[in-house]
Amino acid sequence: MQREDNRMAGPRRSDIRSTLRSRSTEALRTLPRVLIAQEDAKALDGLAELFSGRYAITRAHDGEKALELLREEELDLAILDQHLPVYGGIEIVERLVLDDRVPPSFMFLSEQASAEERVHGLALGAADFVMKPVDPEELLARVARIIAGVQRERSLAADALSDPLTGLANYRALMRNLQLELERAQRYDTALSLLTIDLDGLKSINDELGHCAGNDAIKLVASVLQCAVRRFETVARQGGDELAVLLPNTTLRDAVHLAERLRGEVERRSICGRPLSVSVGVASREIGDSPTNARDLIEASDQALYWSKRAGRNCVSGSRR
Repeated sequence: MQREDNRMAGPRRSDIRSTLRSRSTEALRTLPRVLIAQEDAKALDGLAELFSGRYAITRAHDGEKALELLREEELDLAILDQHLPVYGGIEIVERLVLDDRVPPSFMFLSEQASAEERVHGLALGAADFVMKPVDPEELLARVARIIAGVQRERSLAADALSDPLTGLANYRALMRNLQLELERAQRYDTALSLLTIDLDGLKSINDELGHCAGNDAIKLVASVLQCAVRRFETVARQGGDELAVLLPNTTLRDAVHLAERLRGEVERRSICGRPLSVSVGVASREIGDSPTNARDLIEASDQALYWSKRAGRNCVSGSRR
């Protein structure tokens, strides 16, 4: 009876504070991330206060720290004072270029800069070169314009790498990630696995229930796959009824185990009363394997998928590359 009374009394204050902190942290994660590099502590505090609530602010008091942050963190905009200790704003960007890194959008601030410096800064790709002192409202407007452009470009890039039906990565994104992960696996001699997954009987679903039901079946399988993998694993739709899962640091044995679990999850789903199933081919680059390429891994996965289909579908077959 006492437990019932406690539940009716409502959440404790500590629970409420924890929830509010969680929501606040989540909100900060969704804000555009802006680095402000400024030597003068008072000026840095003023800029941080100006942008507070609009952006998640990261601070640096000198060029060395700013460069370190730009190398390590994902930022949407860097506001770099041209006259920082250690490295000035332009030198920071030049060093990033020498590192073969693509810097985020960046803006230079300067009290004194020659026309030559301003031209050089813009030639490096600066979104703006602002002379101080600057009106706070004008600075807000300039930064908002840059951030809007960054978000627009990011949205276009995401669309170019996404499958419109399922929201998964598309074939182009899969191939890009496969190449990157394969290079990493060979550099550090780690395992890498690829699942190629075929939705069984999609043609008959389309013929008997209509293409809308077929699309719903593809989306349902995509959802099952997406919910079952880790954040850093790629789930993609290659086209039609074929999907793929890219598994870094995963051996053939573990990949086959996951594939069986995914197959079982799909088997418990249905569309319009019609049960669903998938056939899965698994291929792996194991620790100690000789160098390989993306095409070899894809062909091995496709061959394993063919074996699953020949075996009667709704099963998993594995192949070591």
